[in-house]
Amino acid sequence: MIEGRLFSRDPKSGLKRLSGSVLLDPKSPTELPLFCLQQRYPQIVVQLEGLVAAREREHGGAVQCRFQVVDEQAVLTEVEDLKCSVEAKLRILKDLVEEGSLTCGQALERLEPFDLRQCPQISKRDVHRLKNEGRLTAEGSGNGLGIAAGYLAFDAESAWKIHARNKPVLLVTQRLDLGSKDALEVCQGVLSSEPAPWFREKPLLVIPALDNLQPDRDYILDSTHHKLWRGCVEPEMAPGETALAPIRSWLRSVGGLDVRCNLSSVDEAESLAGSDVHSVGLCRAELFFQSSPQRLEVLREALNGAIAGEKSGTDAMAAVIAADVERLLKALSPHRDAVLTLRFFDAPLSRMLTLWTRYLGVTREQLHDFLWGLLEERNSTQGLRGGRFSLLFPAFFEAQVRGAGLALKRTGEKGRLQLMLPGVSTVEEVRFFHRRADSVFRSLELEPPCFGMMLETPRACLLADRFVEDCDFFSFGTGDLTESVFALSRYDAPLSFLAEFLDASGLSEDPFKRLDSTGVGELMALACQKIRAHRDDVEIGWCGAQAVHGVPNDLWERLNLDYVSVPLSSVEATRLSAFQSSLGLHAPSENTNP
Repeated sequence: MIEGRLFSRDPKSGLKRLSGSVLLDPKSPTELPLFCLQQRYPQIVVQLEGLVAAREREHGGAVQCRFQVVDEQAVLTEVEDLKCSVEAKLRILKDLVEEGSLTCGQALERLEPFDLRQCPQISKRDVHRLKNEGRLTAEGSGNGLGIAAGYLAFDAESAWKIHARNKPVLLVTQRLDLGSKDALEVCQGVLSSEPAPWFREKPLLVIPALDNLQPDRDYILDSTHHKLWRGCVEPEMAPGETALAPIRSWLRSVGGLDVRCNLSSVDEAESLAGSDVHSVGLCRAELFFQSSPQRLEVLREALNGAIAGEKSGTDAMAAVIAADVERLLKALSPHRDAVLTLRFFDAPLSRMLTLWTRYLGVTREQLHDFLWGLLEERNSTQGLRGGRFSLLFPAFFEAQVRGAGLALKRTGEKGRLQLMLPGVSTVEEVRFFHRRADSVFRSLELEPPCFGMMLETPRACLLADRFVEDCDFFSFGTGDLTESVFALSRYDAPLSFLAEFLDASGLSEDPFKRLDSTGVGELMALACQKIRAHRDDVEIGWCGAQAVHGVPNDLWERLNLDYVSVPLSSVEATRLSAFQSSLGLHAPSENTNP
């Protein structure tokens, strides 16, 4: 008896060719390549090709199976869907659509959203090469956010010294103390909005502090393959543009939800010109001050000036914002309906100021007494964030509005700009800011743009109908909303205790990765119901990385969102997820404990 295993298409490349292995001699345990069967028994391979083609038609896709040959008759057993790489899956689905075996919609149903999430990765070819060259330093687990390369530092002080030489840093630590968090979370002195790639080899965090790691040398933290490599390698974006092109075409053909992008830098907007993404659903004002130490100095002077009533500080801030918003509006101008949503500054001030004084050389004399006093604040994310600072010192808010208005005046791009408030919970806050913004635009002889708010506190969601008279649009900020509902930090918990907490608490999924549909999702649905009961012309969006995972169909229908905004690398994944949610393909979150 002859037996073996078959793949209807190549699991690595996705090419349409029969492959596999065979045991020609039952007494020998050695599996031979399938072409050995082709050489000895070509008629059997012809049988197998026909049987596999028939099973592909039944399954509507590529398959893998076992086979047996008895008395020169081939029989297939254990037939199942082909397990293959993401690149192969995209190639196979493309071919099946072109062959007429699947429609575009059916092909999209078979994809996983994270198959389409673009990030810099090391190619499989380079992974094998690095391993063969003996450059594998450690293996563990990671967050799957691609790669990061840099020089090793074994404490926060060393990390900042390397950073001061304009070198990228990878921090090695056994315990994620405050200094370690500083080194992970800071981007040019302003808190980074996205978590960094990380690596874990229990019980060591971030990068394992192993004996064979040497400081101040190039290493590659590979969260995708959960490895740490020594030396340099050129990354590639995966999946590549060639593989994604047909997927984008299918997504356009099925229509669906408007997906916008969250900008991670001003430069990123210029890459939108040739993409399917036309609108920016979230541009944080913090971005304008991350590009250089000079910009940080402008921000410091603006904070001091807003408190002291010194107009020069806030004028410089307005000029910086005007220049960058002008660039953004021009980048979006080729698209007639493109929108830029500018969210006002909302960084936790005490945290940011602590980093400045601890690592960037900002002294007591360079900060107003009020700002220096904030260093004693114990809970910065629930303390005096930038939005609340603007309420106390409106000149800081007005400088941001004036900068946006000057950019509008220079470009004439009316209707493209939306202004969005972060973290508000009361109608009085919204009206205070709205009146201030209208006043600034009238002083510039401009019509005020659309004005809206983020729904990112439970109170704002519960009382959402009270804001409809003062807001033209709403956007759920599910990162902050999840934090406030669970009373968990999305920056601290995942790198310290979250895995153990999920096991002990009965929560089966990380609520910062996939939306907690039974808790946070219900709060969102209630807010949407309240808003639309008073106004059905108000735009409602969702800004949060959890959107990539989708939500159950019943919740999706109740939310009835106008758009979702995610990082640019996740746009295709989110479009796919929204399409699948509309078909009811996403099961409810298992976080169902009362």
